[in-house]
Amino acid sequence: MESISIIMPARNAEKTVRESMISVLRDPLVTQLVVVDDISTDNTRDIVQGIEDERISLVFGSGKGIAAAFNRGLEASTGDFIARCDADDLYAEGRLGWQLSWLRDNSDYVAVSAGYQTFTDGNKKLSEFATEGVGHEITDPLLRGEGIINHMCAWLIRTGALRRIGGARTWFETSEDADLVFRLASCGKIWHEPRVAYLYRIHDASITHSQSNSRRRFYNAMAMEFAKQRISSGSDELEQGCPPEIPPDVNEHPLSTKQHITDQLVGEAWKQYSQSNRGLALKKMMAAIVRQPLKASLWKGFFVMMVKSSGLAP
Repeated sequence: MESISIIMPARNAEKTVRESMISVLRDPLVTQLVVVDDISTDNTRDIVQGIEDERISLVFGSGKGIAAAFNRGLEASTGDFIARCDADDLYAEGRLGWQLSWLRDNSDYVAVSAGYQTFTDGNKKLSEFATEGVGHEITDPLLRGEGIINHMCAWLIRTGALRRIGGARTWFETSEDADLVFRLASCGKIWHEPRVAYLYRIHDASITHSQSNSRRRFYNAMAMEFAKQRISSGSDELEQGCPPEIPPDVNEHPLSTKQHITDQLVGEAWKQYSQSNRGLALKKMMAAIVRQPLKASLWKGFFVMMVKSSGLAP
């Protein structure tokens, strides 16, 4: 019988870690939940220890970042398959069942990825990503650094493949999951199934809203650049021991939660509009306007939708 280990890095996650753990543990297919307390200074550890479930393994990280914390969880994992869940997010109900079944039926694949849905702290659904079209193989695009979805938390992966590539690379402060799945494609074939497997919370404490945009863009660009280097020469600068210099942070504020949510609502509005769901499109655009009523571009988008929906536009 196949076993599944879930790795959950957690650092100062007292507000959300319990809900995240429960969303994972409600699935009977989970045989182990490895929570990596990465030197939390709040009540994260006490909350984890307060949940009574024999499947929970609490281990301790070094405080050296998300990649190192994930690798600590990988060391402690005993499952045949591994998935990740961040300590502020949730699992879609039943996702491990269909992912495990797919990998069981396709033994020549090392992983199956899926889509995800974003939501707010108030549990308001925002948008879905990588959930359109039909299932297809994504191995070649990943090898080129062109992943359809790099959010590793929506994946189920054979443990042996993760260990063959050495887990995550700790040079990455962020985008470590993109780099990991690009390298994972060298171990075998990977399939993408356009279904929601993961629920991603947008909130102030996430790294997206605490790290400068320039630093996040740098690491994401390097994950793609390293993939291209491996295609052209067989290895990348990090493997060769000569990584590029990490640029200093420019005087740039991180993306605010408010702006991130607004951007998600606008993107979802235009997606629904393109699919002829005009009423829902207008509702999403108005939700964005409520968040930032003084932003002229939002009102412009709303009136463009209104006019086109009415049939008055030329």
